[in-house]
Amino acid sequence: MIAKPHTVTLGRRKQPALMHCGTILPTWTPEQLLTPSARLRGNSNKKTKKQRQRWYADRAKLYRYSTNGRPRNGGQQFQCPVHAGRLTTPGSAASASYSSPLVSAGGSVCCGGKVTARLDSADMDFYQQHPYGTPVWQASYSRRNRAESVIGKLKDKNRLGGEACKALGLAANTLAAVAVVVAYNRKLARSQKRKRRNNSAAADAASRPGGAARTRGPDTAADSSDADTPPRAPP
Repeated sequence: MIAKPHTVTLGRRKQPALMHCGTILPTWTPEQLLTPSARLRGNSNKKTKKQRQRWYADRAKLYRYSTNGRPRNGGQQFQCPVHAGRLTTPGSAASASYSSPLVSAGGSVCCGGKVTARLDSADMDFYQQHPYGTPVWQASYSRRNRAESVIGKLKDKNRLGGEACKALGLAANTLAAVAVVVAYNRKLARSQKRKRRNNSAAADAASRPGGAARTRGPDTAADSSDADTPPRAPP
């Protein structure tokens, strides 16, 4: 995460704003909401991490610039929190909700309603669509766990780790990685095909009259046919 917010400019009018942890904030964001406290920054245990994410989510809920559509020129349109109706400032009639909190903005407040910024500009390098710490961000970030587990399997079981892989050069390592990925995908495809075939066979057996197919033991027939046959005498 970026330790301190930095100033960016939005749109052709070069409207100043602040960028912090991928979230765009107004320049009049309160000082105590620009960076988390030393207690939240300095401790990395699970409880403090949850509290830190909640702090970022609560800040984004009120003060973030929200997205407002995608123009055809490849940019991203934003609204400041006042025009989005999340905050009310003294002397501002732009707020859409009288129940939004009243804050002291100080200086220029209005963003002109909407402002468009090109996502390929240098000022947008650190922008992320989902504000850090929000439930949407957590759901998006959790997708990484599945990818990391597969990458770990490829490295550990196919000798692609730094200590095991002795190939030198980008071309050799790229070729080895591609071969391993192709082999993994083929193995995964065979496994899924076998699983679908087994599920289909089980469904067909269950749909037959009498329910699922019954499996008879190897000596069931012998027991039934020899039920009335006396045992043979020993030689």
